[in-house]
Amino acid sequence: DRRDVDGGDDGPLSSLEAWFTYKGCRVRAKRGATRVSWKPLGTAQCCTAARHHTHKINYNEILSAWVVPEADCSNCTTLMPWAPNERPFVIYCLGRRKHDPSQWHLVEHVLYSPTAEQARDWAAAINAATTLHADRPRSLLVLINPFSGSGRARYAYDAEAAPIFQKARIRTTVVETLRAGHAHDTVAELKPEDVAAYQGIIAVGGDGIFQEIVKGLVALRAAGAAAATVATGAGP
Repeated sequence: DRRDVDGGDDGPLSSLEAWFTYKGCRVRAKRGATRVSWKPLGTAQCCTAARHHTHKINYNEILSAWVVPEADCSNCTTLMPWAPNERPFVIYCLGRRKHDPSQWHLVEHVLYSPTAEQARDWAAAINAATTLHADRPRSLLVLINPFSGSGRARYAYDAEAAPIFQKARIRTTVVETLRAGHAHDTVAELKPEDVAAYQGIIAVGGDGIFQEIVKGLVALRAAGAAAATVATGAGP
């Protein structure tokens, strides 16, 4: 699709295009109105499997883009040894697991820029576009039953959900419940400014903690708080 990436030759670049290295191939990238995309040169010997190096990612599917700090470049060079002198930046997004499409996981696309300035400019532009196109919460309250799942609930949250929230630049307040009814009391006792600050409440555990949260929201509404505006969800 030449409207997304005009990568068939080594012609001049527009102001929204740039060259990067991706998985050892030189690719031509473009920031479009609704997505970012890149495609290798058709004549590049390293890109015989071009489909593995061509990507079109909608901004609302991107969590964020980060420039790898200079101090960490040596570690990235270990992963991408063909670009030791370039500055990498990472585009984080969500992908479905092949063995179970109902499960999502964090996907990292590492692109190497010839200059640190270009890497910073592209990361900033992608983050700005993501903010415009993705309607996401800014802050979440996370309630975890540490005894759920044979005591693995906190581990599951830290390993699977927390990295996604971090990459999506969502602030989280994490509370581990210590007793039955703790989740209910935590929600029911939220102050009006707390209710306004959170765009959602996440339950990590079994059905019991989720039910406590719902009952806590009902108690908040009965007390006159705007609890109906707080979304709820279940974590891993």
